[in-house]
Amino acid sequence: MDSCPIEEIEKVKTTLKYPVKLIEDNKKDFLWDFKNSIKSHVITHPSPVNEKFFHLNLLHEFIHGLHYERFSKAFSKNNFIIEYKDDPLVELKIPDYFNCARDWFVNAHIYRKCFKEMSLWNQTDYNKCSKYINELGDKTLNERQMLSAGLIFAEADKWQNLTPPNYQNLQQVVEAYISVSPETPSLKKLESLIKSLFSSIGSFIAKMALEDGLPKWTIYKA
Repeated sequence: MDSCPIEEIEKVKTTLKYPVKLIEDNKKDFLWDFKNSIKSHVITHPSPVNEKFFHLNLLHEFIHGLHYERFSKAFSKNNFIIEYKDDPLVELKIPDYFNCARDWFVNAHIYRKCFKEMSLWNQTDYNKCSKYINELGDKTLNERQMLSAGLIFAEADKWQNLTPPNYQNLQQVVEAYISVSPETPSLKKLESLIKSLFSSIGSFIAKMALEDGLPKWTIYKA
């Protein structure tokens, strides 16, 4: 079951300009970063022993690196200022919008390459989310959970023709993802999706401007 993601990881490695350093750390989740100091991609990951979808997760981080090199750095780096300071948690909430928007494009890449494996991963998450929300309702979800669940349901809809559960609060989030085609990433599409995600939950408004050729976001209270 792991053969496709393993093969794709090797293919991505050959297309990357910069080397990849893997760091195993059981205290951390899967995480990609680019370190200018060593001109390398750095991927931190837990031990594969208890990770059912280890190589899919690892491929996911490699694709972040690929998008960093191939497209605008907005696909892999957050660059924003917040014009709203009343909420002490706001700086923790905002990155989730950017991260989930980028994952929409990353996971689309994996679906196109490893459809069978990615579908199984999504189906597992789909069942967990559905069970949780059916028991407690979607009004119990915080913003991060809304964005993550919306991403899972949107992917199930797009790639597996699974009708998303009719949850009132989540519906707009799912529609925000679906409204942007992820097969051909672009800065314009990423901008559109990020704005739609902010609008779907309604807590913040995001505006983007180019600064020295790089996108910079300003976040306002809705």
